[in-house]
Amino acid sequence: MLMYGSAQIHQPTRFCALNACHFCSCHLLQCFEIVLYILQGQLSQVLSRLFPFKRGLCHAYWAPNFWTLYSALDILLATIGFSPGEGGSMTSGIVGEMKLQVLPSIPPVLTLILTATATMPSLMKLWKKHNTCGLDFLHCLILCGYASFMFGWHVHEKAIMMVTMPMCLLAMEDGRLWRIFTILSTAAHISLFPLLFNTAEKLIKVFLFVPYIMMALTSSTLLKGNHLLQWELKSLDVVYTAGCVLVQIYCLFIHGVGGYLSYLEFLPLLFTSVTCALGVTWTWFLTITLYLAT
Repeated sequence: MLMYGSAQIHQPTRFCALNACHFCSCHLLQCFEIVLYILQGQLSQVLSRLFPFKRGLCHAYWAPNFWTLYSALDILLATIGFSPGEGGSMTSGIVGEMKLQVLPSIPPVLTLILTATATMPSLMKLWKKHNTCGLDFLHCLILCGYASFMFGWHVHEKAIMMVTMPMCLLAMEDGRLWRIFTILSTAAHISLFPLLFNTAEKLIKVFLFVPYIMMALTSSTLLKGNHLLQWELKSLDVVYTAGCVLVQIYCLFIHGVGGYLSYLEFLPLLFTSVTCALGVTWTWFLTITLYLAT
């Protein structure tokens, strides 16, 4: 798909006509679906799913984005003695509109503004480039996915796949991006661990993740065609990955054993969300810096 797009970019007339056909066909299908929802009286349900403003800023299990760090800071400030407000605990596991205790509450319109602002630099750079190709579009698409995930309203943790899947394709072309992808995929995989919550699934998570992370950290080259892509993990990358592993050892095997902090049942989720949010935020900053500097 990428090679096809980069080849067609040099034929403007054919490229524009092809995209116009794709655009019209997709939107005709969407219009047909909307009409069906209206006829069945389900339009309000669709809108409530697309714009879940009644379900709170964060999901019951926080997706590892900017709002996780913001909410965690609010909990920290309330814990160390800042006067808490009347808001409920955001780690209660309840899906709904929960107010922060110390920091200002975030309205939906602010998340929209931040998301749009975060996408503008990459979109403007792509728009102004004269010699674009499929890889440029893919890089911009990744950054748009990042922006939606980082600043969106009521983001689910599974939405990180909007970033990791295209990033995997792009990382095959650039060793610098492969280093970023290694850290991103580490945080993304760990952030999905709580979705497999049964006791029997603990070992499955471990045996799937450990070989992957060992290969990612010990490999320094990637065979692509007839040449090698080379990259080097920084010491901070290794420290972050080791920290994530230690946090997961606690969350999976130590917390609650012998009644240890068992009354804080959502503490492992908080630790997982915060550590993964640090990694995702860090890789977002590295990715957008690399794109704008190239």
